[in-house]
Amino acid sequence: MESGKEMPQPLDWALAVERAGGNAALAADLLAMLREELPQRLSALQAAAERGDGAALQEEIHRVVGSCRYCGVPALEQAAGHLDGLLRRGEPWRQADLDAVNRAAEALQTASPPA
Repeated sequence: MESGKEMPQPLDWALAVERAGGNAALAADLLAMLREELPQRLSALQAAAERGDGAALQEEIHRVVGSCRYCGVPALEQAAGHLDGLLRRGEPWRQADLDAVNRAAEALQTASPPA
């Protein structure tokens, strides 16, 4: 992601409900599942990056992108999608790209749907 750009919001509840077919309970469940799996995914991403294992890094970030498709999480979807695109195209990526994914995931962990 380019520096200087404002990061999208961590949670767009209207989008989450829309992606869950209008079912708010399902949207909440999908969000909970994403939040539950994120620490494991982020750990796997960091381990792959530290090993220099581009294939594992791309596989893990692609999983994050796929999970985002079912939730209204614009910041994480954008950051993960950016890194995934770089890796799919074989372009160089930087630690800052992975850091952006981590920041978006951290912001998501504290974002709450409307009551």
